[in-house]
Amino acid sequence: MNDKSHRTLRKKARSVMFRMPLMMSCSDLELKIDDYLAADLSWQERMKFELHLKVCRECRAYLAAYNRTIALTGALFDVPYEQLGMGQVSQSLVQEILDKNARK
Repeated sequence: MNDKSHRTLRKKARSVMFRMPLMMSCSDLELKIDDYLAADLSWQERMKFELHLKVCRECRAYLAAYNRTIALTGALFDVPYEQLGMGQVSQSLVQEILDKNARK
């Protein structure tokens, strides 16, 4: 199977998969990522979220980048990852960023 037919087959499979009742779309995953990281999803939503991650390489990469961004932001301001609320940026961190930008 050549590369083009492989991509076409993959695209068709994804479109069918994401129409299934237990599947979440990529945009739904983006909307629920903070709730997932804060463990605020119901078990059904968490199952759909994690099922989507198993089949969607792009969303796995997005979640990894999202977590790295949170960790790097916390490191930049010496805030432990746990204090960021597992996906939620604290108000003190937001204020510190605003203050630093205002001084520039």
